Amino acid sequence: MKEENSNKELDLSIIEKYTQKFKPNIQTQPQQKADIIDDDDESDVIRYKNMIGVQNKLINSWSYHYGDAGWSKEYSLTDAAKQSRTDKIMEWHGKIKEIDPSYEIPSRPVPQSNGCY
Repeated sequence: MKEENSNKELDLSIIEKYTQKFKPNIQTQPQQKADIIDDDDESDVIRYKNMIGVQNKLINSWSYHYGDAGWSKEYSLTDAAKQSRTDKIMEWHGKIKEIDPSYEIPSRPVPQSNGCY
């Protein structure tokens, strides 16, 4: 029986390559719109929340491999990539707080023992 590699973490994983390819569209474009358009705070908050949601999905995503033992987790973002995205998420929470002082910034996620958030 072939041994399955589970929970691999590679510096240039498939997910990391994908997110780097589309990073300008995922992060930069909505960020630029929020920074440029100063007269629409409600839309800025929506943009920041959408960017936070996308990054959270990426942080918690895996690729899967089907092998002899069935489906197994194969690749995820590196810890450094997760940290970078978490830093950006916390920055965006701060931007929302600047727009809406009543906004409660959630606590920063703490990595679990397996390296996931």
